[in-house]
Amino acid sequence: MVIETNASYIRVVNINIQTVSIMKLTQIALQRISDSRSLPKKLAGVLKVSRVTMWRYINDNHDSLTKAAALQVIREETGLADHEILEPEKQVA
Repeated sequence: MVIETNASYIRVVNINIQTVSIMKLTQIALQRISDSRSLPKKLAGVLKVSRVTMWRYINDNHDSLTKAAALQVIREETGLADHEILEPEKQVA
């Protein structure tokens, strides 16, 4: 709730915040990435991180793997659909 005041009026604004889901990769997607020789290298390139960092991202299921550029590479290389790649991690209100 936001309350704005002025000498001549008081306005109360009710802000409705919708629930936001934070996404992570599914175990199927992580396994496909790990099993591939070229996919981790391609992901490291589009995310501009080292291969070592990319393996850390994969092991930690890092949220950088859900960036649009990374998801596009994962889709193209694995043939998985979005619902097979992403799952909600938690919901934030």
